[in-house]
Amino acid sequence: MDSSESRKNEFRNYYKDDGSSVKNIGINNFTLKKKINLDCSNCSGKNTTGSNYCKFCGESLDEIVPLRGKTISSDNGLRGILEICNIKSVLLTSGCSVFILFLISLLLKITIYMHGSKISSMINPIHILLGMNLGSLNTYSNSMVGTGQTILSVGLLALLVLPAIALTISNIVFLKKENRNAKETFINSLGVGITYGLILAILSISTKSRISSNDMFNYGFVVGFEYDFLGVLINGIIIGFLCSFFVGYKKKYEKDNTYLAIFKIAAKTLIIAYISIFVILMLLKLGKSNFLFELGLGRFVNDLNLGVLLSQVSAYIFAIANFAVVTINNSTIGLLNIASNGDLKLIIYAITALTALTLLLAGCKLRTKYKYDGIKPVLVLSISYSILIGILALLTKVSINTSVGILSITNINADIFIGFSVISAMISSFIYSFIVALLGYKLNVLDNTVEDKYE
Repeated sequence: MDSSESRKNEFRNYYKDDGSSVKNIGINNFTLKKKINLDCSNCSGKNTTGSNYCKFCGESLDEIVPLRGKTISSDNGLRGILEICNIKSVLLTSGCSVFILFLISLLLKITIYMHGSKISSMINPIHILLGMNLGSLNTYSNSMVGTGQTILSVGLLALLVLPAIALTISNIVFLKKENRNAKETFINSLGVGITYGLILAILSISTKSRISSNDMFNYGFVVGFEYDFLGVLINGIIIGFLCSFFVGYKKKYEKDNTYLAIFKIAAKTLIIAYISIFVILMLLKLGKSNFLFELGLGRFVNDLNLGVLLSQVSAYIFAIANFAVVTINNSTIGLLNIASNGDLKLIIYAITALTALTLLLAGCKLRTKYKYDGIKPVLVLSISYSILIGILALLTKVSINTSVGILSITNINADIFIGFSVISAMISSFIYSFIVALLGYKLNVLDNTVEDKYE
């Protein structure tokens, strides 16, 4: 684009493609309100109650006021954020979500107890609630023969279904109607994430359990466990924010904030790719494919529900398709070092092509929406996409880190790790998504708009 074209775009008031306004005047922030004093401000004429216009000069008797009577502050700091944030609705949304999950956890606790499981005496509904939010569990033991500690992270994506449902219901009931634009949606969603995470973190403090006993030889032992405060807090903030943002964000907000609109495009791109991968893997598994055994996860086929297992594997293969390296116990699998010669290699290559296609189409979509902004939208898309990949890495980590001390002299380590690195996955996915999306942006295959020859 040359300098003369840039100057034309700078002073354009309407887009020539669809006639929409270029300049965002924030009309969603204001409304019309009948003036209390019906004396005309133009001619000072006296008007009767119920008049919309002055009967002498035709001047409107309405005034423009901020919605809900709020004053829109120019302060962009904490004060400005607090003025925009609907604190009451945010607290109701977070609190109601936790309450719904507590009721579900209570039912699960009763079910476990009725089945006569020994673990029912050690856990309470709060333990189950935090487990559904993928909290990390720290356990420790102490006896005459030594001490031991285990850090257990069970990042099963299927566990997030219930928190997502609870947050969605609460957002629809308490918060969605309070969002008027992209900025309010973002701030209110962030408020829900922070308060939801804080509530879970506070609950995690009360989860510390300890059991002590003596055997027939009077050898005592102590077993205890608790949820990690910081891990629960971070997970809660992420889960609460993302659920609230996707429920509250509307299509009409796209012109309010370019960054949030592109973040939504990145999220949709990731979700579409993930769901497509899950469906493909489910069909292949029903067709008796052995890719799970090639991944080294065959032993979990009989222990986990097929949907739960494939939802997890879909995330790992999606990460591989974005040039991340996935670790499964002592083996690593990346796009450039696939050892298998069976179904797995073909599946990963096909899914990589599918992922590239979704990013290519996302780049084309950016071109149709932000054709006058250069490559900046592509850069924002890649940053958003890499952040979401990093969140996926954080939430899908499955690990058991055990350290056992025998007579406080010898340490035996038994570690299990399934997942991929947050930092390296973000870097690789950023570079990959930027290249592919930029290619789609340059190709512009979805944009058939004819330039106005009379411009």
